[in-house]
Amino acid sequence: MTKLYEVKTPQEWTNLATLVEHTVSGVIELFNAGREGGVDIMWTESTNAPESSAFYRLLKRQKSVVFTVGTQPIWVKSEIQGAKLMVSTPNTSTITLEGKI
Repeated sequence: MTKLYEVKTPQEWTNLATLVEHTVSGVIELFNAGREGGVDIMWTESTNAPESSAFYRLLKRQKSVVFTVGTQPIWVKSEIQGAKLMVSTPNTSTITLEGKI
């Protein structure tokens, strides 16, 4: 993976493109870089800003999710405090390892 952006998540739903100041497309990885005591990051896809009852996914600290961005914007937030979010993209090169066991 190649890191594209490293940002703090706000406590209100924010469009990922607005947060990183760039339109994100294709296959991406969201990584919650929070350490001990860090918070979960909530994320969802929605045409409009999600409401309080909206369905969302949790991204636990030190975990990541890889997916293809669709036509709807990605929205992110953290509940208690800001969390460190890293956005990456897969590398296109292939590495072949050879060896004997």
